[in-house]
Amino acid sequence: MRREYNSVMADMDSLFRLYGHANFAELASEHRSIPSVTESNDLVLIFWADDEAQVYLNGYLVGQTRLTPVLVEIPRFYLREQNVLSAHCWDTDRVVYGFMAGLYLRDSAGGLREVVVTDEDSWSSNGVPTAPSYPPTFSQPDIPGARVIWKEDQSYGSVWLETQFSAKRVGRAAYERPHLAALQVSVKPMLFNEVVTHISYLRNRQQQLEELLARRRFSADPIRYRGFVRSDIALTLGHAGRLSEELSVKTAADLTSWAQLLPQADNRLVFRDPRNLKGLEEATAGLRKPPGIMDEEDEERRLDYQPPPERGPASWVVEAGTVVTPTSTETIGWRATLLVVGLFIYTGFVARSSWVLYVDEVWKQ
Repeated sequence: MRREYNSVMADMDSLFRLYGHANFAELASEHRSIPSVTESNDLVLIFWADDEAQVYLNGYLVGQTRLTPVLVEIPRFYLREQNVLSAHCWDTDRVVYGFMAGLYLRDSAGGLREVVVTDEDSWSSNGVPTAPSYPPTFSQPDIPGARVIWKEDQSYGSVWLETQFSAKRVGRAAYERPHLAALQVSVKPMLFNEVVTHISYLRNRQQQLEELLARRRFSADPIRYRGFVRSDIALTLGHAGRLSEELSVKTAADLTSWAQLLPQADNRLVFRDPRNLKGLEEATAGLRKPPGIMDEEDEERRLDYQPPPERGPASWVVEAGTVVTPTSTETIGWRATLLVVGLFIYTGFVARSSWVLYVDEVWKQ
């Protein structure tokens, strides 16, 4: 029981450190609300990226995607009076690049009323305006009212994109004409919301173990690790440093009531298996964007959008007249295999020749 208790507390402490104590404490500190006209509507975010992106609402991680349209239902208590919707996007294949998203109120009939969508006017990247980025030769998912955008002065690489909207804008969206789109999407829970739910489970298990330990012969306080260690090296079972149990327990207790109010992701329909992200470390280097922007009428938007096949980095021009083609992992693997086989054959030949020389009569004499 002691080992399980320490493990539960270490898991809880690690989640708080990974996602930020401040985010959880802020979430549980006050109740936020938006106009009552939205009570009958769900707040949903549909987003897509080429190649990968992670999306945040007011600093809370909403979800991530790779080449696949994703729909996430966002609980309303993540909203504030003034809100920031941001996306960390990066390219991995150096073919095309772009990000597309729309935040909507969804009614019971599936109609989407626009709150904010990606465009060139309301979005920016570290103060730099955004611009259309997707060439018309590639299809894109039909996210209602949204455009594919990227940082205006950059191609490929990694960018942060963001926009701001108010709670009043969410309320006004309830009166707008709905889009009746039927885009096939991958439906997912909000990631930060899932973490809150898991912390609630850990908190309940911690309380159960405390009660069991209290019935044992010793009457000591079950908390063994006290204080707060700021280094990430404390993300262990307590071997590298003391866990911040007292702070974690208090924050977890505050979050328990919130976790009980979170809507369950029932009737979930997944149209397509999600793709694992290659990760930010695979992001290509950013380049200056070439001149020329596509016209809006040239877009190929599809309700039955199919993600492009997986591919590695393509050839690109380094200097005028010089084309660099990265060596594929498969080619490197074959070369290594042939080299090892050759070494084995050579070693066998040397060993056989040495043995023949050793058993020869001349050598014995």
